[in-house]
Amino acid sequence: MKKVTLSVTLNAQDNFETGDCITCPIVQKQYEEIRYGEGTYKYSCPLGYTKITCPMEVKQNG
Repeated sequence: MKKVTLSVTLNAQDNFETGDCITCPIVQKQYEEIRYGEGTYKYSCPLGYTKITCPMEVKQNG
């Protein structure tokens, strides 16, 4: 199997930090109902990374 590299620049919120799934520009957000009328959001990476292994790098302006 070959490995390839994809280089993409994305716009993110000003408060985004590497590993912050909630403000990630590519996050998948899904509402999960626990009981009727009560639930929570579940965040996941479409690329399969976790908070610890996140490959996003914040570029400094300048």
